[in-house]
Amino acid sequence: MTTWTYDVTITGSVAQPVSPGSSGARFQRRGQLVVTDQILDPAGVTNGRNLLEVGLTSNDLPGLQLANGLGSITFATNNALVGRRPRDNVFEGLNSQSNTLLIQPDRRDSQNSVNNFASGGFSVPYQIQDGLMAIGFQNNSVFGDISFSGSLSATYNATFSGVLTGIT
Repeated sequence: MTTWTYDVTITGSVAQPVSPGSSGARFQRRGQLVVTDQILDPAGVTNGRNLLEVGLTSNDLPGLQLANGLGSITFATNNALVGRRPRDNVFEGLNSQSNTLLIQPDRRDSQNSVNNFASGGFSVPYQIQDGLMAIGFQNNSVFGDISFSGSLSATYNATFSGVLTGIT
C-alpha cells in the first residue's frame, strides 16, 4: 500500500447552530492530509468502492480522534485510517474534466464513522453528516474545498492547500 502525506493549511469558518444565518467563526490552522490506496472492508460496502482513501486531521491534542479546537477536524473516508476496524464512510467520484476527487459523506453511516469537526473551546464536536469535499492534485501539491454540515445543523466550510512531505 502506498501512502502520500501532505502538510496543509486549512482556512475557513465554522457556524454553530446557536447562530443561524451567521457566517461563523473564522479560522486558519495547519493539518495533515493522508492519501492511500483503497482499503477493503471485510464486511463489504454498500456505497461503492473508493478510488483512494483520504484522511484529513487537524487537532490540538495529539492522538485525539475528536476534533477539539476552532476549525479542528477529523475526516477519514475509511475508519482504518485512524486505527479502527475498516469501514467505508463515503461515496467517491472523479470529475474527469478537472481531475478532482469528489467525496461525499454517507449519511446512512455517519453515526459509525470517526468524522467530526469543532467550533472551538470546550464545545462538543459535531458529527459530519453531509456535504462535499473536492480534492485536486497537481505535481507535489494538493488543494481542496470542504463544505460539510454536521449534527445540530452546524456547518464547516473551508479551503485547503499543501505540499507533499512524504511517500511510504
